[in-house]
Parts: sequence; C-alpha cells; structure tokens
Amino acid sequence: MTQQSTEDRLAALEKEVVELKQKLTERLSFEELRADVKKLRTDQTELRLFFEAHEQYVTDRLNTFEEHITTRLDVLEDTYDTRLNAVENQLTKLAEGQQELQSGQLALQSGQLALQSGQLALQSGQDQILAILTGKAKPND
Repeated sequence: MTQQSTEDRLAALEKEVVELKQKLTERLSFEELRADVKKLRTDQTELRLFFEAHEQYVTDRLNTFEEHITTRLDVLEDTYDTRLNAVENQLTKLAEGQQELQSGQLALQSGQLALQSGQLALQSGQDQILAILTGKAKPND
C-alpha cells in the first residue's frame, strides 16, 4: 500500500506542479497584461499631452489668423470708406459744377436774347436814321 500511496502522492504532486505551472503562466500573462496596460496608460497620457499641445497650437494659429483677417478687413473697410467719401465728394463737386454750368448757360441765353433785342433796336434805329437821311421817314402819328 505504501507503493500505491507513494504513487498516488507522486501523481497528486505532479498534478499540483502542472496546476502551479498553469497558475504561474497565468500570473506571468497577467503581469504582461499589467505591463501592457501601464504602457497604454503612459501612451494615453503622452497622447493627451500631445493633443492638448497641438490643440493649443492650432487655437493660437487660428486666433492669429483671425486677427490677421480682421485687421485686413478693417484696412479694406477703411480704404473703401475713404474711397467712397472721395467719390461722394467728387460727385458733389460735379453736381455743383453742373449747376454752375446750367446757371452760366441760362445767363448766356439771357445775354444772347438781350443782344438780339439790342441788335433789333440798333437795326430799327439805323433804319430810322437812314429813312430820315434819305427823306423816307414816316411821319409820327
């Protein structure tokens, strides 16, 4: 019986060794998993820091770009306003010039009418003088 019990004991010990090897393999596998998880957490932290830095960089670049565009638009708006004011001033001057021209044209027409009237009066006077000198004057009624 001792032989049997020694063999049983040996089989039990061999079985226990196999089980312990499996547990050791599992434990080593868990340790590897823990190491992988720790590495993943480190990588995640690094990626988060990189993302935050990149996000800050992009935000700063966009803000700088927005400021640049805003400045350019302000300059364009100021230039546009300046040019618009210059055009409006020129249009006002042009309208004033047209009014002066129209006034001058009316004065010219009035002068021409006065000249024609004067020429008619002169012609009439010359005709009367000629009639008197030639003796063909009409008697005043």
